[in-house]
Amino acid sequence: NLLSSTLRHVNSLKIIRKLSSASAHILDSGLPEVQIPEISVPELIFSRCEKYEPLTAIECGITGRKYTYGDIIKKSKNLSKAVRKKLNLNEGDVIALLLPNIPEFPLAVLGALQAGLIVTTLNPAFTQEEICRQLSDSSAKALITLNSLWNIVYTSCRLLKKSLPILIIKTEQGQSLPRESIDFGEFVDSTVDCPEIQPRKPEDVALLPYSSGTTGLPKGVQLTHYNIVANVTQNSSPYVLPIENTTDSHQDIIPLILPMFHIYGLNLGNLTTLTHGAKAVTLPKFTPDDYVSVLRNHKPHYRQWVRLCYDADTRFKKEVNFQEDLQSVRVLFSGAAPLGALDEQRFIEKIGRNVHMLQGYGLTETSPGVLSTSIQLKSEIYCSGSIGRPIPNTLVKIVDVEDKTGTPLGPNTTGELLIKGPQVMKGYLNRPEETKNAFLEGWLRTGDMVHYNEERVFFITDRLKELIKVKGYQVPPAELEEIIRNFPNVEDAAVIGVPHPIQGEVPRAYIIPKKNTKINIRDVEDYVKGKVAPYKQLKGGIAIFLSGTLRKRVKSFRKPDIKRLSSTSTHILESGLPDVVIPKISVPELVISKCEKYENLTATECGITGRKYTYGDIIKKSKNLSKALRKKLNLNEGDVIGILLPNVPEFPLIVLGALQAGLIITTLNPLYTQEEICRQLLDSSAKALITLNSLWNVANTSRELLKKPLPILTIKTEDNLYIKEQSTLLNLSTMKLITQKFYHVNLKMLHVYHIPVAPQAYRKVYC
Repeated sequence: NLLSSTLRHVNSLKIIRKLSSASAHILDSGLPEVQIPEISVPELIFSRCEKYEPLTAIECGITGRKYTYGDIIKKSKNLSKAVRKKLNLNEGDVIALLLPNIPEFPLAVLGALQAGLIVTTLNPAFTQEEICRQLSDSSAKALITLNSLWNIVYTSCRLLKKSLPILIIKTEQGQSLPRESIDFGEFVDSTVDCPEIQPRKPEDVALLPYSSGTTGLPKGVQLTHYNIVANVTQNSSPYVLPIENTTDSHQDIIPLILPMFHIYGLNLGNLTTLTHGAKAVTLPKFTPDDYVSVLRNHKPHYRQWVRLCYDADTRFKKEVNFQEDLQSVRVLFSGAAPLGALDEQRFIEKIGRNVHMLQGYGLTETSPGVLSTSIQLKSEIYCSGSIGRPIPNTLVKIVDVEDKTGTPLGPNTTGELLIKGPQVMKGYLNRPEETKNAFLEGWLRTGDMVHYNEERVFFITDRLKELIKVKGYQVPPAELEEIIRNFPNVEDAAVIGVPHPIQGEVPRAYIIPKKNTKINIRDVEDYVKGKVAPYKQLKGGIAIFLSGTLRKRVKSFRKPDIKRLSSTSTHILESGLPDVVIPKISVPELVISKCEKYENLTATECGITGRKYTYGDIIKKSKNLSKALRKKLNLNEGDVIGILLPNVPEFPLIVLGALQAGLIITTLNPLYTQEEICRQLLDSSAKALITLNSLWNVANTSRELLKKPLPILTIKTEDNLYIKEQSTLLNLSTMKLITQKFYHVNLKMLHVYHIPVAPQAYRKVYC
């Protein structure tokens, strides 16, 4: 009985330790949680608008049409009564908005929500078939649009074989209305005698944007009033929000460039702006002239953007004077697609001063905000190129894609991001199976591959299912896409893997050129060659698309869903051999204990130079190195050391020496470019690097890009080799570190100079 009780206690402790370890890898924001009011969206927005009634809330950057915060309240409430009385719409009915970014957008949204309706938004660029499909799927009972979009709306309704009341917004004075349409202006400007209704409950659906999710066709995403209120409140945390308080003398100006028919532009762009008294400036269409006009005439303080805006800023070189036109900008916030650290750095250099460049991550299914960097976070740690940490009241974890238990992974491990929080959707409209598949034990599956470092800062690794395998090497499409988009005249790019008889797969690029421009395929290939290792080059070719939405057109070429590759338990195979006993010891303990049996035998030899080491050398030299790394470089247990080496006989000495010192090893491909080396050193937080003399130039340039001190240990593979400046010699005879105080040059047929002078003077003498 005592033994049984003890065993049960031990097993319980094991389970507790396992759960404790797992819970340690479920991450929150680390910030105080926010109090989320259980009210409807209009109740939240109107209560905030009342503080700023005389101030301009939103203005059209083209025509100058504008509305005050008082107008937002009054006109929205007028609209809510008119649609109920004149259109006979009831609570829970769906109304569609087919609108670009115009100042009437929030009036339409808030008026519909105040009437108890559900709002579904459509892209004005949709075809009649796409409009018809969404109107049918959402069971929309009415539609609000522009005069200029009447024809396509009318044709869509004919395809739908159903008559819908259509409200038209006039954007110019004296505009005539199409026959059978309804004047939106009359609905918002006149007061209708209609009884008030009770506000919608927090769990009631408010917005119905459409998203493909991780797979499949677009689906209606049911976002409740609580989801929207929660995300506005989460992003309004003083630790997250970059909008300054509105006072008698200051009002932040925020251009609404991101489309409000997407949840990012609507919720984080417009609704969050309204709760803080800022002035929004709308841009219905993104053109160089209009964009620059908004910058110059309105002098924005805070800009939300996506990669398209970044690309536009960098390509409108003639139109935009970065230092003058962006002089008022205090904060730039990027979402939807990640910017690399080098992208951030290049843009700041163009502006010529420090601005707060922040990034975030979200999904339509999460209302959308999930992760974000902040001014405070970037002041505390280096996190350029990252998507930050979870926002308040949000839990996230990373899991192995094929792990059905959802066990969270630790830092520096790539996996699928899963999310829990008050902003997570209710589900997909009329799609119970897709809703079920979107969750894993209550956690929303994102389909995005990410990792986080020891600072709990997250980075997007890639999109699930799209990694390309070239000769066993992993090639992330996102990396190549970022490079191609920076090539002149490229509007957009997508990369996929295509079959290859020898290499398995090779990358193939699909490119849309900018309007009225041409792209030379050979020039793109050469440009990419200069940026990446040979195995990442576009050996699958390049295809040019002259128009269209690239992502949708390329999507059909993507790899099959990983779920389809998984098998049942009956197809899980074992070796059929007896299991082996795995000792619970470190790698050096295992290897060195085996080496002791063969001390006098040659363990490793260079097939070119003949350099060799015995098993005894392996033991002795790796132990010497382990002590030297700790004492002379002050490296501590858990620090990361990079190894940038080809197959040389010193490789196992270095690996074992570093592991004996308690270090973690990250290996880099010697074919990597300086950008690729810099990226891995930065991501792994490496504290030192070991390389060859012949790789010094690329290693040192990578260190300069890194902008932080990094000791570089150089292996001499021949006698009398020049040891590069600021390097440390790894003496092969003793495996001890010798700091060079001079510059050693092999002039071969002449003699050896020892020049104890500055690098600049050395270069002059050597030349």
